[in-house]
Amino acid sequence: MKYIKSTLITNALITLFWACQFFSSGYVYFQWHDIPGHTWRLHDTLTFNIVVSDTSRTFDLVITVSATDDYQWRNLITQMIVEYPDGYKEQRLLNLPLSSDEGFWYGRKVSGFHEIEIPIGEIKFPKEGTYSFRLFHWMRENEVKGIARIGLALKPVFKTQNRE
Repeated sequence: MKYIKSTLITNALITLFWACQFFSSGYVYFQWHDIPGHTWRLHDTLTFNIVVSDTSRTFDLVITVSATDDYQWRNLITQMIVEYPDGYKEQRLLNLPLSSDEGFWYGRKVSGFHEIEIPIGEIKFPKEGTYSFRLFHWMRENEVKGIARIGLALKPVFKTQNRE
C-alpha cells in the first residue's frame, strides 16, 4: 500500500511539473501517451489528434521522449504518419537522438526519467480540420524496453523581420 501511495504521489508531481512546463513553454498543443510497463510494442501506435482552425501560423513540431535507464540505445527510430483532414497521408521516418556517443543522456532527468525534447521541424497546416499524427517505433526489436511515455507538442514560431 505504501508503494502505491508513493507511486501516486510521484505521478502527481510529474504531471504537475509538466503542466507548469506546458504553460511556461508557449505550447498551443501538448499531449502525452504513457507506454504501459515502459515497453513499447511494435504494433502499439500512438495517435495525437490536433484540431486546426488557424492556417496562417507556422509551428515548431516537438516530440518529447521520457525514457528510463533500461533503454539501451542512443536513439529511437520511429515512423510518423500525418493524416490531413481530407484523408491525404504523409509518412516520415524519424531518428530521435536520446544520448551522446559516450552514453550521456540529452535533456534533463525528472523523477528517475530522462526527458528529451526533440525538435522535428516547422509545420504549417494548409487546411482547417483535424490532423492525426500517428507514431510507432521502427526499431529492430518487437518490444522496446525503457520508453515510459511519448509527447507531441506544437509551439508557434515567431519570426522577426530584419529592418535595415
